[in-house]
Amino acid sequence: MKNYFLIFLFLTLSIKNYSQNNSKIDSLLSLLSHEQTDTSKVKLLDQISWHYINTDFDKALNYTKQALKIAQKLNFKDGIALSYTYIGYAQYRKGDYDDALSSINRAIAIYEILGQKNNVSKSFLTISQIYYEQSKYDDAIN
Repeated sequence: MKNYFLIFLFLTLSIKNYSQNNSKIDSLLSLLSHEQTDTSKVKLLDQISWHYINTDFDKALNYTKQALKIAQKLNFKDGIALSYTYIGYAQYRKGDYDDALSSINRAIAIYEILGQKNNVSKSFLTISQIYYEQSKYDDAIN
């Protein structure tokens, strides 16, 4: 009986979380359709990407690549760096480790120029996760 309750609880929480995520995506998509400012579009596209990052890697990549294209056109460095970060993370989640490392390293280069040490350190954490996933433990700690 206790096991049935735990299964029911897990399923209920999973469905609730899934519904909340879809609701958030729908809200962001609605905002995106009305957004006029290009930098805001970049931010919204990256937010949408982040909501897909663990469930639909291809959609996540699609949205963040759209954001990257706009950010590059505007020379919006923060947007470019964040887009490369999300591209790299989505590639990592897909198992495209070499591409992920390349994207994350591009983000790091921009974060360093911008002096964003916090984002540099987060990016190095992602690189460590990628190496760990490949059982390259020495690379993960270097």
